[in-house]
Amino acid sequence: RWPMFVRLALADEAELLVEMARDAVAQTKPEHEFDADRVRTVFTSYLQHAHPTFFFVEQNRKVIGFLQAEMGLYDFTSGMFTVQKTVYVQRDKRGTRAATLLMQHFIEWSRVHIGAKEAFGGVDNDFHAERTAGFLERFCFKRVGYAMTLDLRNG
Repeated sequence: RWPMFVRLALADEAELLVEMARDAVAQTKPEHEFDADRVRTVFTSYLQHAHPTFFFVEQNRKVIGFLQAEMGLYDFTSGMFTVQKTVYVQRDKRGTRAATLLMQHFIEWSRVHIGAKEAFGGVDNDFHAERTAGFLERFCFKRVGYAMTLDLRNG
């Protein structure tokens, strides 16, 4: 039995991301139309520019989840920040350490490899929002302000 570990997504793993993203959208943004070609385009951007960055978590040599991260420069102050955009773990692997390992890796990457001043994370949907916020608080994320959305598709 192989332990779980986190690594960068490999060039030949676009279709793994497509399938995981399809499930993530179905659960968290069902009102949105999934676009597999868009996922492939974003994955190509990752391969060419590391923006965004995809970390995969494996268990027993099988990918079971991912974390999508971005980095940026502040507009009005010096330094860099990172953003945890998506954390996804396959339904049958939830409750394992997969999400925890992904977040630990993200924080280390942000602090050590990027040299970021701060990392942003959060929940931009209603799928287990309180539970996810509590999960992030275990890593010392703080609730700051409000995240709000405005649906511009209808009126």
